[in-house]
Amino acid sequence: MEEFNQLLKKNREFCGISLDELSKRTGIPKSTLCRYENNPDQKIDIGNFVKIAREIHISSSAIEKIWIENNAVPVSSMQKIPIVGKVCAGNGIVAQENIIGYEVFDNKFCNGEYFCLQVSGDSMSPKLDSGDAVLVKRQSEVENGDIAIVIVDNEEGMIKKVEYGENSINLISFNPYYPDIKMIDSDISRVNIIGKVVESKKKW
Repeated sequence: MEEFNQLLKKNREFCGISLDELSKRTGIPKSTLCRYENNPDQKIDIGNFVKIAREIHISSSAIEKIWIENNAVPVSSMQKIPIVGKVCAGNGIVAQENIIGYEVFDNKFCNGEYFCLQVSGDSMSPKLDSGDAVLVKRQSEVENGDIAIVIVDNEEGMIKKVEYGENSINLISFNPYYPDIKMIDSDISRVNIIGKVVESKKKW
């Protein structure tokens, strides 16, 4: 079966549509389209996939078959990971170390470096909603812009976007109704990073 990136380029050129034009029609950044077209291993969001396919006249049957072949994960490579507590997307609650359920992730994450938490609250909405499961890699440092699990004053477990400033750490919510938490100078020591959020599972 022809790879999606090959089909994308061939059909786009056959239709006489440039990457700039395809970007305008679909609302997908040109840089993203370039990755789709040049990297056969690049995963593609199903929504983007359908938008592109419609513009360059890929049939619905080909859409379904190619997307499944390029994105489906064998069941044998999946494993249940326990959800060991809740983390607040709001004003902060203690992450409790008790198993409250299970979520399925790729078994490459079952090596002790990762754990799973359930989101409680709506401060990270719409990206993360209450009830969603997040997979967290244990690490004490994250890069600027990462979403992390942080504990403030040794008691509040929160999920926030972390941004660094000059002598400051800013803990940011996606929901604009929640103010950022900014720690400056000596207050930075009040913040402990527990891990980086690497994946999430939406609950409907």
